[in-house]
Amino acid sequence: MEKEHTESNGFRYDAGMKIQELRNYQPKCQRFDDLDWPTRRRAEEYLARFLERWQGNLPNWRLAILVACARQCARLNYDSSWGRRMRATKAGKRSRLCAVMNNRDPLVIARGRRSLLCKLRRQKQGKLSPAEMSDKRYRRAVERMAQLNALAGI
Repeated sequence: MEKEHTESNGFRYDAGMKIQELRNYQPKCQRFDDLDWPTRRRAEEYLARFLERWQGNLPNWRLAILVACARQCARLNYDSSWGRRMRATKAGKRSRLCAVMNNRDPLVIARGRRSLLCKLRRQKQGKLSPAEMSDKRYRRAVERMAQLNALAGI
């Protein structure tokens, strides 16, 4: 006879009661039945390797996670191009972090350049205020643009 429990809100439930709505989410096939033969074989090899690591400490939730990991490892072919792509992504994130740590954030530099170009554009149109024209960075940018124009022969 199963024991009944009472929650703080007075609701009584049976400890062995199953949730019928979750039946739709239960797997209807074996672990790798829906995979083709070579992929299923690789998935079983991965799962055997994962199970060997855990040796007996295997609750149902961990087994489900290991089955999902084995399935993903078998389906996705992690070849050298995948490794190169992951290393490039990691290197890009690391270089951005180093630039931010050394106050060379490329986004800040790009925003500054864009604002200076907008000021130069507004100066050509005659819409720049005297306060904006006295800005030190603006004056340096105008001098630099003049130097670049002289070098280019414009």
